[in-house]
Amino acid sequence: MKRLWIFLTIGVLIGVFIGIAILMRLPFNTTQEPIEAEEETQFIEQEPEAISLPFRGYLAPDFELTDLNGDINRLSDFRGNVVLINFWATWCGPCRREMSTFQAQFDDSGAEGFLVLAVNDDEPEDLIRFFINGLDLTFPILLDPGAKVQELYRVQRYPTSFFVDPDGVIRYIHLGLLTDKQLDDYLMKIKTEQ
Repeated sequence: MKRLWIFLTIGVLIGVFIGIAILMRLPFNTTQEPIEAEEETQFIEQEPEAISLPFRGYLAPDFELTDLNGDINRLSDFRGNVVLINFWATWCGPCRREMSTFQAQFDDSGAEGFLVLAVNDDEPEDLIRFFINGLDLTFPILLDPGAKVQELYRVQRYPTSFFVDPDGVIRYIHLGLLTDKQLDDYLMKIKTEQ
């Protein structure tokens, strides 16, 4: 037992000496003056709405995509409307389920300034047409070759929906399946915020 205490004491002393040696080698200079920045820091003094980023409260990044009818759709052309930008894929079950929700809302309030832009996941056009066959969708189904717009909006999963107000500002971002009630709630919030 006495041997154990001797070894423990020696071990602790060696640890203390090693710690002191390390601390003594560290550079301590308490008299050093603070380092001045060579240039003044620049801050962006714009309101969030003036900066285009795919985040809530920022101007929605503009894009131009062709739809299944061959028409060009530019997001900025739809200013004055509430726009739902929905990123989806044919292999996505929740995407298919929410399409009928979007169509019903589009039918009910299309004249009231609500528009759906459904941006597909860079899939072949014939596959997209097969997917939407029988859904009777009348809102634009946009083709995103190379998934450039999806990259611009930093889409990580499907479905992802961006709610853009009439001024072009992203008000809400919804990840996953969007139900009838959730869609109604988002649209009501945007209307009351105006």
